[in-house]
Amino acid sequence: MSNLESISLVTLLLLVTTLLTLAIIKGRSFYLSIQSLKYTKEQLQFALLGSGDSLWDWDIEHNIIKRQGNLNQLGYSENELPVSSEQFEKLVHPDDVERIFTQLNAAKVGIQDHFEAEYRVLTKDGRWCWVLDKGRIVGRDQEGNPTRAAGTLTDITARKQTEQELRLAAEVIQSMNEVVVLTDADFNITLINHAFSKLMGQQEHEVLNQPLAKYFSDRHDHSFYKSIHQSIKQNHYWQGEIWQKRINQKEILTRLEIKKIQHFKQSKEFYVVIFSDITAKKRAEDKLIYLANYDTLTGLPNRALFHQRLAEALHENNPKGFSLVCFDVDHFKHINDSLGSGIGDILLQQVALQLRQQAPHGNTTLARFSGDEFIFLIKNATEKASIQQFASQLLSNFEKPLMVEQHEISISPSIGISRFPSDGKDSITLLKNAQTALHFAKARGRNGIQFYDHDIQTQNLRKLLVGNQLRKALEKNELQLVYQPKLDLQTNSIVGVEALLRWHNANIGAIEPDEFIQIAEETGLVNEIGNWVLHEAIKQIQIWQYRFPGLTISVNISTRQFQQSGLYKSIANLLANSGLKPELLELEITETMLMEDPDSAIATLSLLQKMGVKIAVDDFGTGYSSLSYLKRLPINTLKIDKTFIQDLGLESDDEAITRAIISLAKNLNLKVVAEGVETSQQEKFLKESNCDQIQGYYITQALSADECSQFLTHHI
Repeated sequence: MSNLESISLVTLLLLVTTLLTLAIIKGRSFYLSIQSLKYTKEQLQFALLGSGDSLWDWDIEHNIIKRQGNLNQLGYSENELPVSSEQFEKLVHPDDVERIFTQLNAAKVGIQDHFEAEYRVLTKDGRWCWVLDKGRIVGRDQEGNPTRAAGTLTDITARKQTEQELRLAAEVIQSMNEVVVLTDADFNITLINHAFSKLMGQQEHEVLNQPLAKYFSDRHDHSFYKSIHQSIKQNHYWQGEIWQKRINQKEILTRLEIKKIQHFKQSKEFYVVIFSDITAKKRAEDKLIYLANYDTLTGLPNRALFHQRLAEALHENNPKGFSLVCFDVDHFKHINDSLGSGIGDILLQQVALQLRQQAPHGNTTLARFSGDEFIFLIKNATEKASIQQFASQLLSNFEKPLMVEQHEISISPSIGISRFPSDGKDSITLLKNAQTALHFAKARGRNGIQFYDHDIQTQNLRKLLVGNQLRKALEKNELQLVYQPKLDLQTNSIVGVEALLRWHNANIGAIEPDEFIQIAEETGLVNEIGNWVLHEAIKQIQIWQYRFPGLTISVNISTRQFQQSGLYKSIANLLANSGLKPELLELEITETMLMEDPDSAIATLSLLQKMGVKIAVDDFGTGYSSLSYLKRLPINTLKIDKTFIQDLGLESDDEAITRAIISLAKNLNLKVVAEGVETSQQEKFLKESNCDQIQGYYITQALSADECSQFLTHHI
């Protein structure tokens, strides 16, 4: 082989070796590139998987879409995913289609090279999933027309739900009637709702960064606001009532709540403040509380509030104790009935005003307890002398008449007193005993003061016992009439009898008429008993008419019985059924009964007198009579009370009064009867003074029907 051939062969080998080396190097480089691309693709897949996004590559010219990454975010498999824009359009929410594909078409024709939209896509399981679609043009042909686009698809359903919730929350806050304010850690305003502007009179831009305390009222002192601040710092919360100022400086009472909230980055503190105007509500509540606790006529505490104050006083258990002073206007019903309830109300207001002015300063409660009854709760006062002095002052302050719309009205009070703890340890007992003392003061003649004591309790028990037995007296036939004859001083003959009621009970014994008649008045039994007395008296005098013709009978009429609207008809029926001549019946009434309502009394008496029944005024001189009314009254007889008769010949005053009554009666053409005559000296004086008739022990004591029959037989 020539040198030339050898050189050529070596050169060839070197060339082959070089080419082979280059091929190997190129192949390795290609392999490494493939591996790098594969690694990059894997990394991209991991990144997409981690982000939850998917990539899309759109061949615009052939309308083919390829996707990779989180391909299952819609629930479809790779084979089920749409490969064209037309197919994908079917998955887009109908409300979003026009908006989305308008942008796609704009990118497709080259109007814009960037695309971004949020829209809803139907998932495989039938839900609507919100996605964020971002893309841009990545390829163009030689004419510049878009040929390729690429982008990402991100599931933003959770974010959209959060945004929707936040939007809804914001709408709710803005639509709330309550004021909502957001402040920073220093309580400077950062947000308000519409209710704030409406209530406080300022818009959001006017209040931002303003301190919340700017709207707080000066009604509260520094300690009040300091306590709020401490509560918020310690408990991160405070609520309560607080006065605030509006922009016009008008103050309103608000119900306010402050609560600390933490920013999601845990770096900032905020406070949410919620309040509402409760001024009108509070006023309404206060009015209801006032109506529930105060008397609307007098402005004094009412019964409910007084019970509360009394309970508080008992709970305090003060060793000095307290007193209850019950004050009642005597005969208020008569004032009300005569002048009208309007005058009565004004009178009560004046009484309340005077009592308020006289109430001891300090721990005293004055209440209107019922219609015309007032009550004092006087703490730290149980000494009898001091309470007596206070009660006496009350009486003296009402000695002068009160002027009510040109009416001069004289009133007198009755006062009953109980003391804690001597007269009771609980409210029920104390009140009962105070009112028992009050009723006792009234029973003793009114315009007086009565402390509760055990004698009253004994009398009350007696009254209860008598009242219970009195209810059964008619059924048991325990009531009896006795008769006291009346002597005519001119003819010295018996001309009539007075029927007197007596009662002897098997358990109690004999009960005086003054006692059981009063109980009968109080319990309402007096009408039934009075009707029985009338019936029995008329029946008895009718029997006596056969033997003692012309004998009259007198029957006492009680106050309640006289006030019956049917008294006239009842007597007319009794007389008609018995056949007794009306002029043989005389009804005895008292001055007090006549003067309580003179006009009504005149009307009733006129009817009775027209019927023929005689009318006598009993116990004349012991009551308060108006001569102007007396001369108008249709009466026939005046009966002089025995208190004037018993001292005749001993007391010149009683003699003068007796002569005056007889003279008055004669001038009015009235007959005069003297009661309680016991001596011949009294009889002589009365006869010389021109008295018509007498009755009493001087003639005979009261007799049973049989005894009286025998007496009449011997004296008529």
